[in-house]
Amino acid sequence: MKKNNILTISIWILLAVFLMEAMWITFGKSLYERIGKGEITLLYKLPDYGANLCVPGVFGEQKMLYTTQYALGTVDDHLYRLFVPGMAKSASNGNVRKSTEDEGAYEKILFGEAQDENYINKEGELILLPTQEGKEESAKEKNKSKVFEKIPEDLTNEDYVRNTYYTVDATTYTLPGELNGEVMMAKDYTIEKDTEHPQILIYHTHSQEAFSDSVNGDSGTTIVGVGEYLAHILKETYGYQVMHNTTEFDMSKGSLDRNKAYTYAEQEISGLLSKYPSIEVVIDLHRDACGEGSKFVTECNGKPTARFMFFNGMSRTCNLGEISYLPNEYREDNMAFAFQLQEKAAKYYPGLTRKIYLKGYRYNLHLKKRCLLVECGAQNNTLQEEKNAMEPLAHILSLVLSGQE
Repeated sequence: MKKNNILTISIWILLAVFLMEAMWITFGKSLYERIGKGEITLLYKLPDYGANLCVPGVFGEQKMLYTTQYALGTVDDHLYRLFVPGMAKSASNGNVRKSTEDEGAYEKILFGEAQDENYINKEGELILLPTQEGKEESAKEKNKSKVFEKIPEDLTNEDYVRNTYYTVDATTYTLPGELNGEVMMAKDYTIEKDTEHPQILIYHTHSQEAFSDSVNGDSGTTIVGVGEYLAHILKETYGYQVMHNTTEFDMSKGSLDRNKAYTYAEQEISGLLSKYPSIEVVIDLHRDACGEGSKFVTECNGKPTARFMFFNGMSRTCNLGEISYLPNEYREDNMAFAFQLQEKAAKYYPGLTRKIYLKGYRYNLHLKKRCLLVECGAQNNTLQEEKNAMEPLAHILSLVLSGQE
């Protein structure tokens, strides 16, 4: 009897080994080969859950492969995840987080937001991220450098809208219905001009962002000077009352410190909005960063012009799901406002803008429904190229705010 039991157990063990080997041959080996070829990109590691892998063309747009040492499954647009019992802390709609939040979670998220947008050292110089095979640009930078080219199509087709208008960062995701272009275009963002009170507020979370020919110590040659020129055009050419805030939120005791720039900016800008309730449009103007092998420039109106990009924060990440610490009741409006501006740019200045970039944090876009974060050019553009971009930017802003076609 015992021999029969031992034989039965041995057969089951052999079958299990055979099955595991077959799974490795048919799937695991192929998976690792595809990783090696770069067809599957490792996005990030989760200490409690293993790793997330982006698998283009296998599970469709915005779908991911979820693996751990013990579990394997797919993640769809709603981020439902498969876990081995006992491993999962939570498994509904992507709200994956530890069961007990530690007291520093909020500070960690704000620190991540502060460091998230681009990477520079204390002297304001670009730090290039590690790349595969010695390539000069990271995958993120390559995606962000794509020129926006509109192809006529049904704006209710969300796959078309996502592929044509957006770059969705690998750390975040969209939900069904969020990228319906027809719905976004139907929203009304017009305002009545006020000749006495400020209506548009321009500021710079990262005031020290400079350009290839910026003069050290001269803020007029940095992104602040570009913002001043944008304010001038909106006032003198289009008749809006504009306030330009030049506070250096990223400086501390005379040194560059971005760690709490978004926190400090939120405090001051919120105060200004309370003091001046007439303000309806808030613009956080930045310049982006890229590898030295790239440059965001094109010709517009016969002049070399920095290409710019609208940037939306989703307040959700693949890791955390919806970030309860960073709520944004205006997320849909922020996205629709940027989408309408992108449409106007495509009509009047084709090739000038890059795709709208969606990323995981909030970036203070919760302050108004017409909040806008603009990344214009990069560190290797000239000041004049940046200023040249403010003319079409002011024009498309006026078109949307006035309701002109």
